[in-house]
Amino acid sequence: MRLELLGPLRAWQGQREVRIGGPWRQAVLGMLAARGGHPVRRGDLIAGVWGEQPPAAAAAWLQGHVAGLRQALAPCRPHRAAGQALVASGPGYRLRMGPAGLDTGRLDQHVAQARHACAAGDLAHAVQVLDRALGLYRDVPLAGLPGPWAAAERLRVAELRLTLLEERIELLLAMGRHRDAVLDLFGLTRTHPHRERFLGQLMVALYRSGRRADALDQYAAARQVRGLEPGPGLRRLRLQMLTADTALMTVLPPGSGLPGGRRGGLSGLSQEAAAAARWRHSAARPHAPLAAR
Repeated sequence: MRLELLGPLRAWQGQREVRIGGPWRQAVLGMLAARGGHPVRRGDLIAGVWGEQPPAAAAAWLQGHVAGLRQALAPCRPHRAAGQALVASGPGYRLRMGPAGLDTGRLDQHVAQARHACAAGDLAHAVQVLDRALGLYRDVPLAGLPGPWAAAERLRVAELRLTLLEERIELLLAMGRHRDAVLDLFGLTRTHPHRERFLGQLMVALYRSGRRADALDQYAAARQVRGLEPGPGLRRLRLQMLTADTALMTVLPPGSGLPGGRRGGLSGLSQEAAAAARWRHSAARPHAPLAAR
C-alpha cells in the first residue's frame, strides 16, 4: 500500500487506486498513516479529527470510519474478519505501514540525502535530490481534510516546502549559479512577498550577476510596493551593497562544504525532518507538530 499526503490524500494498492471515502474518513487514515506504523489512541484520533470539543457521536463515527477503512483497504476479506492493514492496538488503532509507503516518508529520505551530499561537498547532487523532494508536492498537502491535525500538518509540510526552496537557492548561490537563482527568485518573491530570505537571496543573486542597481531596487520595492519594513539582515545587506563590500562576492566553490545562510545551509532541514519524525512517532496531542518545531 502507498499513501500520498502531499496534495489531496490518495491511496494505492499496487497500481489500483483505493476509494477511501469522504474527507472525515480520509482524515482518520491520514492521521494513522502519519504515525509511521505506531498506534494512535482513540482519544487522540477523535481530538485530531473533530477537535478539543468533539460531538457526542464522535466515538461511534470513528468506529464507523475505521470499519469503512478496513473494507476499503482489504475489500476481499471475509465479513467481520480482522483487517490486515488496520488493526486494533490497545486503546487505539495502528496502520501497518512504514514511512517507505508514504510520500512524506520519501520526502524525509530525500532531505537526509541532500544533507549528506551537502556535507560531503557535492552541492550539485544536493540540488538534484532537493528537486526530487520538491517534485513530490502535487498540490496543497492534505487538501480539503478537516480537523486540527490536518490543519497543523498542512502548515508544517507547507513550511518545509518553503524551507527546501530556500535551501535549494542557497546551494545555487554557493555554486555560482546566480542567474539561475534570479529566474527562480523573481517568481518566489512575488508568490511569497513577506518571506525575507527570498528577498535577500534575490538581492545577492542580482548583485553577483552585476546588477547592483536592480538589487537595491528590490529593497526599495519591498518598502514602497509591498509595505514591508525590512529586518536587520536586509538592512545590513543593503549597506554592504552601498559600500561595495567585497564579502558579498565570496562564493563557495563546489566541494567546499556547506554554504552559508541563515541556518547554515541544510542544517535547517535536519531540524524539520526531526520534527516530522517526532510527530509521527509520538502519542502527543494533535497540535504537537507545531509545538515540536
